[in-house]
Amino acid sequence: MNFSVELTATGYSIPTDDGGVPAVGFVVVCFVVAGNEDEACTLAYETLMADEDYQQSISKHANPENARIEVTYWAELSSFEGCPVPMSPFIFFTSEDEGEGSAQPR
Repeated sequence: MNFSVELTATGYSIPTDDGGVPAVGFVVVCFVVAGNEDEACTLAYETLMADEDYQQSISKHANPENARIEVTYWAELSSFEGCPVPMSPFIFFTSEDEGEGSAQPR
């Protein structure tokens, strides 16, 4: 079965290119083939952890005391046609409440 799994990460302090307010987290959607939704969520997390951009540019900005990555949504898909497999670009946010206008795609 094909799944899309949205992961939301908080507890980060990711500098911005313009030197503005650092992003405190991000959202990313992973696209995985799994037998069920639990396996899909696990595979999505593993996909994120293995991502080169995450490893080189983002993970080092996690606050070890409160960084969290949670599944915020999943859906079964009929196909991956038009999907940015294996995952979407990172969408960073600058406030814990993800207020309007705070998201910045990367």
